Amino acid sequence: MIDKKKKSIGLATLKTLGAQYSSFFGIVEQVATLHSDFESELTQVLSLLHEKHNVPTQNEVTQDDTTVDAIATASLENEKNDSSPKNNEAAEDLSTTEDLLPTDAWVKKLFKRIATHCHPDKVISSKFSATEKHKRLSSYEQARSALDEINKPMIISIGLLYDELPGIGTVESKKILLAGVTKLQTELDSRQKSVVWSWGMSEDDLSMKSKILVHAAKKMYNRQITEHEALSVVKEFFEIREKAPRRTIGSHPGSSLKSKRKK
Repeated sequence: MIDKKKKSIGLATLKTLGAQYSSFFGIVEQVATLHSDFESELTQVLSLLHEKHNVPTQNEVTQDDTTVDAIATASLENEKNDSSPKNNEAAEDLSTTEDLLPTDAWVKKLFKRIATHCHPDKVISSKFSATEKHKRLSSYEQARSALDEINKPMIISIGLLYDELPGIGTVESKKILLAGVTKLQTELDSRQKSVVWSWGMSEDDLSMKSKILVHAAKKMYNRQITEHEALSVVKEFFEIREKAPRRTIGSHPGSSLKSKRKK
């Protein structure tokens, strides 16, 4: 009885970790897409800045590694923090220890057991609801990708949806899921602390975008520009034009209008 309780608790813990990993994985994918869009936009603004203010070209810059990708790895607040590169190295070490290994036998076996629940040939001809069919077909595609990419945390997570445990045991499965969650969290934090992310999330705050552009121009081109210059470029890029102030009732129309009336 005690062993069954322990097994039940262990399975519940694994399922929680599996759900956490799947959730993080989806969030990281969405953030990566947004990050790419933000980076493209900032690159275009920097190009416009180059055209408008004759900023030195990449070949004239003395700094190395001055690309928008490099900008994306540093936050405005932590630009001079020496610990950032170490954090990135730690994340890289975490990703290489497992991912470079050949596909383990247990991964293939787990995929086959998952396929018994959600293979298209079985799901399409089943009496499942449309929602359940979609879920299972999606699980199969994710499991297929996880097998091809040797994404161990993902295939464990999918197996747990159908109460299929990998042959490596609960303890080892827990370690893999924890490592996977940590890796995704590190990747998520890195993107969300970047200059590129700050640019995108500032939305219509032109003042903040101007400050970020000043920072990016310094990082990218080793060129110091004022916030006023940056604001001008930002407004031009987004096609924001200042509206002429309307004359209030009873105020003097101005010399230009007066001269027109005399004519």
